[in-house]
Amino acid sequence: MMRALIKDQKGMSLVEAAVAVLIFGVVTLPLIYLFQSGNAYTGAARHEVAALNSAQQIMEQIKGSPYKSVGLARDGATPGTIVLGSDAGSLELSGIKLICITAGNGAGQVRRLTGFDSYTKVASINMPWDLQADGTSLPDHTSTYLLCDNGSIFTGLARSGGSDIIQLASNESNRSGFFNDFYIEICGGRGAGQTKKVINYDGNKKTAQVETCWDEQPDSTSLYRLYRYKYSVEIARMEENLKTVSVRTYYPEKNIFKEVSLTTDKLKR
Repeated sequence: MMRALIKDQKGMSLVEAAVAVLIFGVVTLPLIYLFQSGNAYTGAARHEVAALNSAQQIMEQIKGSPYKSVGLARDGATPGTIVLGSDAGSLELSGIKLICITAGNGAGQVRRLTGFDSYTKVASINMPWDLQADGTSLPDHTSTYLLCDNGSIFTGLARSGGSDIIQLASNESNRSGFFNDFYIEICGGRGAGQTKKVINYDGNKKTAQVETCWDEQPDSTSLYRLYRYKYSVEIARMEENLKTVSVRTYYPEKNIFKEVSLTTDKLKR
């Protein structure tokens, strides 16, 4: 009896095993792909929400600033000047007043204002614009600018620097960790052209530690701007006593960058 039972027990043949593996693969591969796709879509959605929040932060600061703080430049700039919009009025240059080119020719550059002619609307800057061979980096009628005080709208003049740190303007956020995972771009002065990720921010000292050491250490001449996602600020429409301002932020999705945008009307009061 026992011998008969043993004789009747048979294992899987090689063909049966191969068929079983094939069926398992057919069933599981779509599930693995679905899981990976789900992770990718979740990551993209997370970036989109964070980029939208970043745009909202910038927009709120712009909405809270004076009407003339955002404008369209005009043609006629020189390496050491910029021609502001006709609605620039008069500028109070006490303290540190900065100008950031946020879109158009010269985008990404930050300079300190050193003088302003309220009649011609020509503002002088503390260091020349970064010129390209064809001169296209000079701000012109395509350039949107932001005028801001030191340390506002995530833009400022550094106080000092170290091998892997930079001391921000004294009125930046006093909340430790606030700028963690932001990027800091040196937009003028010593170390210009460098962009580093902030890994630790000390709100008491207003000091940001960056992920890797600077190639050229920033100092008190270095102008910076901070962002979680790259952004642009543009004037979409300009009428008498009304400007339509758009903020766009750009976030990664797979191998491309997508954008989210917010638009608001800014009235002259």
